[in-house]
Amino acid sequence: SYLFCSTKLGVDSSYNKLGYYKEAFSSDELRVKRLFEAAQERKLPLMQVKSHLNLAVLVDLASRRDTVGVVLVDNRILMGVSQTVGGNDGGADTVSCAESNGIGGYNGGSLLEGNGFSDSTTSSFLPDGGSDIDKSRSIVSAVSTASINSSYAGHYVILCGVSRDQKHLREARNRLPDDGDDESNYCMVLKNPGIWKETEYVTPARFEKSWRANGTDEDVVFISNHRD
Repeated sequence: SYLFCSTKLGVDSSYNKLGYYKEAFSSDELRVKRLFEAAQERKLPLMQVKSHLNLAVLVDLASRRDTVGVVLVDNRILMGVSQTVGGNDGGADTVSCAESNGIGGYNGGSLLEGNGFSDSTTSSFLPDGGSDIDKSRSIVSAVSTASINSSYAGHYVILCGVSRDQKHLREARNRLPDDGDDESNYCMVLKNPGIWKETEYVTPARFEKSWRANGTDEDVVFISNHRD
């Protein structure tokens, strides 16, 4: 089963100012509207979040043995890419070679407020992590030399779970220069199709900032494989 959650069940017209969406905004707007209309007619599981989906809810669901989340993030923030080469909405930033295309979106109602963390140390979806990585190599291989006139770069990652393993926490805090300031006792476990590394460990602060960035509508699809 699955559930699509977002702050907007539709298209945010302000995104036509983001270079990432600008070139094909008109055609994408019509396409996305039709898709949402079709989904609602078929009564597919969509949930509109009025304010923000609490990060604790995301962590709780991703910690379960049978659940993962497909999350739309701003890859510039996730990968710490800040160098710009010009542009009309904040700069043309280098973006992921696995960037998503088109408009996603959704606006409004509160969801599962008050859920706490799972007691599990690491989700069962957590694969065997790789060895220590060269952080600069990870970032360079995660972005392409292609540029777009945008201050946003949409990208989908799979949230496999959370980890409280000390080795994974160290890796998350050492991933980018300012990640060491996050003193959370857990980190997010990601499958990122835009990088060479099999598994990424990311601080909650870094993950949340990239997920809540302007342009994402905080989209997330929860997928659960129920077992009898």
